[in-house]
Amino acid sequence: MWGQDGKKPSVVQASVTQPSNAQAVLRAGYGQTVTVANEGVPGTTAVNLVLGTDGKHLPWTQQMANSTAQIVVVNFCINDSNPAFKESTETYRAFLSQIVNTARGAGKVIFLVEPNTVDSSILPATAQYVTVMREVAAQLNVPLVANWGYPAVTPDGIHPDAPTYASMGERMAETMWATVGSMLR
Repeated sequence: MWGQDGKKPSVVQASVTQPSNAQAVLRAGYGQTVTVANEGVPGTTAVNLVLGTDGKHLPWTQQMANSTAQIVVVNFCINDSNPAFKESTETYRAFLSQIVNTARGAGKVIFLVEPNTVDSSILPATAQYVTVMREVAAQLNVPLVANWGYPAVTPDGIHPDAPTYASMGERMAETMWATVGSMLR
C-alpha cells in the first residue's frame, strides 16, 4: 500500500496514503503507541512479496519470522491484475493464501485490503482479482477492508488522490479498530 499519487506522471508517493491515515485515525483513538509502518513497494505483486523480489524485503517467510509487528495488513491486487505481470488469478489465489498462512504461522494477525476501484478500460481484470481476494478472505477467515466499489478519484485511472487514500485509511482503521483495542488492553 505504498500509495502512488495519481496526479503525478511519475512514481511519487501521495501526501496522504492509506496507511498514514489509518495510523492517524488509530492514534486519535488509542494514542501514540499505535504505529503503522508503510512497507509498500511500488509495482509489487503478491509473488514478489513471497519470493522477496520486491527490491526491499527478504522472502516473506523470513520477513515474518524477523518482524516484530503484531498486525500485518496487505493490499495486493491492482499490480497482480496488470496483464504486464502475466499472473493468473489462480497464481494470485495461491500466493495470497501463502501470505496469510505464513503471517499467521509467525503469530501475526493479518488483514487483507481491497484496492480502490480502477478504470476497467486500463485494467479490465482487476474485478476478478478482487473476487479472488474476497474468496480467500472468506475461506481463511481473514478480516477484509472493503474499498472496491466505494467512490475513488483516480486521476490516472489507477492511483487515487490524497482524499481517496484518506477515506481508504479511515475504512482500514475502522476494520482494525477492535483488534488494535484488544491488543492494547
